[in-house]
Amino acid sequence: MSMKEIIANIKKNSKTEIIIINLIIQFYVFRVTLPFLKYPFILLFLYMIINILFFTKREVLVKSVKEFFKDYSYILLVLLIYLISFIISNKIYLTVFKGVFNAIILCSFFFILNIKIKKKQLNDFLKIFIYTLNILTIFIIVFNLIIKTGIIKNYFYTISKIDYNFALIPTIFSFISILYFLADTKANSFIKFIYNVLLNVYSIQILFSTSRRGIFILLVIMTIILIAQITTLFSKKRLIVRFAKLTRYYILTLVVLITMIFLVVNISSCVFKNTVVDKFGERNSKLIKKSIALSLYRYSDIVGNKKNFNEVYNSIWSSDYNPIDPSCGWGFRNCKKIYPLTGTNSEIVPEDAIGCYIDSLTFQPNKVNKNVLLFKVPSENNMNISSKIYCYVSEDFDGERVSLMVDWKAVNSKLVKNRPLVHYDLNRKETWQCLEINIECNEGIIPIYLSVFKTKERISKGLKGHVIIAYPTYNKNLSSNVSDLKLNSYEKLRLKKAINRENKQNINLNNNLTIYKSTLGFNSLFQLMNSPTEIKEDHIRYLTSKFISEDTTFLPYENELAIDTISSKLIGPRINRWKFAWQIFSKEYNWAEKIIGGGFDHLNWYGFYFHNDKSRSDWPHNPFISVLLYSGLIGFIIFLFTEYRAIRLYLKYIKGHSIFFIFFIISFFFSFFSADSPFNPPIMGFLLIFPFFIHSVYKRDKQNNEVDVNNKEEPNG
Repeated sequence: MSMKEIIANIKKNSKTEIIIINLIIQFYVFRVTLPFLKYPFILLFLYMIINILFFTKREVLVKSVKEFFKDYSYILLVLLIYLISFIISNKIYLTVFKGVFNAIILCSFFFILNIKIKKKQLNDFLKIFIYTLNILTIFIIVFNLIIKTGIIKNYFYTISKIDYNFALIPTIFSFISILYFLADTKANSFIKFIYNVLLNVYSIQILFSTSRRGIFILLVIMTIILIAQITTLFSKKRLIVRFAKLTRYYILTLVVLITMIFLVVNISSCVFKNTVVDKFGERNSKLIKKSIALSLYRYSDIVGNKKNFNEVYNSIWSSDYNPIDPSCGWGFRNCKKIYPLTGTNSEIVPEDAIGCYIDSLTFQPNKVNKNVLLFKVPSENNMNISSKIYCYVSEDFDGERVSLMVDWKAVNSKLVKNRPLVHYDLNRKETWQCLEINIECNEGIIPIYLSVFKTKERISKGLKGHVIIAYPTYNKNLSSNVSDLKLNSYEKLRLKKAINRENKQNINLNNNLTIYKSTLGFNSLFQLMNSPTEIKEDHIRYLTSKFISEDTTFLPYENELAIDTISSKLIGPRINRWKFAWQIFSKEYNWAEKIIGGGFDHLNWYGFYFHNDKSRSDWPHNPFISVLLYSGLIGFIIFLFTEYRAIRLYLKYIKGHSIFFIFFIISFFFSFFSADSPFNPPIMGFLLIFPFFIHSVYKRDKQNNEVDVNNKEEPNG
């Protein structure tokens, strides 16, 4: 089948063409969520361009171009100012070039829509947009879950840093659309159940996105739902009552889910948490742990929590091993915890240590001893390991002995050279004692236990009394002077590597905390999330850089620009950038630049001032301030009027299109604190232009109806 026949068949089924147009738009504007969406977008976009250029009548094309320039004049004027500002800048900024290219692509979408979508197809287009949005969002959530849990290897990501705020927008839009479906649905109970499940899935996705803006939007929506629930007590308006009834199950299940998450994170043992994460995310367990910790860190920062990221991480996961807590790597299942620790000589136990309680109930039937595995320590040849634990035995204890020891299999196999064993002094019961052993090791894994032995008479009977153990630690000692040891060259090389590895791990048990696995800081988290195993080369950017390269020349500002910085983590970074913009506009710009703008040279000034990097580009993180700097008061006023015009059109056509107005408000809220132009991020640019498209559809339909009326009246005249 030829290309012409394929296109002809698609045109016959108008909904197929509408679906393709929707996919083109959403693949592009939401590619920040899954960067590889750019590839199917390119294929579909090229198909649509070929379709229009070669299979649309010439007179239709000419007419569409004239209508487009007339109906989108405000948008095209804003784009023209953006392009002129790029041209008059003193050097090429790659980020601005991409912004111009992005704006042109967005405008091309609406040129395609003007040709393909008429008034009778508008409702189909809007409905398919919402359905496609939800399907794409579910795909994104499932795909990211599969990648993060390591079910499949990631060969898809192509951008080194994904903006977690803008990546959340499709989820929030889908959440809003489901609420609309619930409020207006006549579906059966099963469909309503599916809607409630999706609401909870989207809510959890928002909670773990680390986006403060996303949490704010979710809280606003939750407040509206709660107000609707309360309003039903006083008002019997049909729409409110239906909405409250249908969202009641969502509220209840979300409360249960959040409570369960809170209990798991804050109450359950770190052994349980680590086991669950390791089971469901075997390959990427570190990434999952750090993503959860980062979410809690960012949200706790809102309420003034002064803990840094490492402290929040350790409070949840306890660095995989914590001698303070027996549920973190060394206790046993259903271990009874004792705190605070009391008894004679209890002051020798490190502060805040939690005890592990051992009594008759902890023994398996007919077992002579209870072994508590404390460590499995990796060792190298000629390594010395010292281990100790604090122990308390009650007065009525009638067992044979309580011992700190290694597994005797390790001794018999020559893995351990000596016979390390120490017993609790039962002549001094009800006293805290420190048991310590020294182990001379060969290469291998050394199991270290605390063992409680019954007497022979009590093998089948219960054990009287109890034992409490607390704060087990170990320390490795390697000879750093390898030349003094009688080893062959191969053994010396391996020992040197072992010493270096131990130094890097920095195991130090004299600081009251054993950490075998190092924890990563806030910056290291993003390095992990963007590691080579997950981030692949972006071929499109690579090809672009072959034709247009970033000019690294630094053009300094002439006046002294300085601001009084705000240290708040929540609002400080944005307020500081806005203050710096005022410094540029008031001190650095002359009157001509204040009126027509100074281009984009301020990008390097931001990079130098805030990052001490003369080659870096940064911006005010606000579209209005950015427009003021690059296009002056003239461009600023035109952009303000364009925004005003867009809002007027949204309100004019609010009936039947209100959900898109809500989308516009949400994307405007997200962009207000981050965007660098009216067209970036793409979803903001798309929704800024969208009401002009709605207006164009209705206007053309009205004109066509008037022409039809006139044509009917002419014969009668």
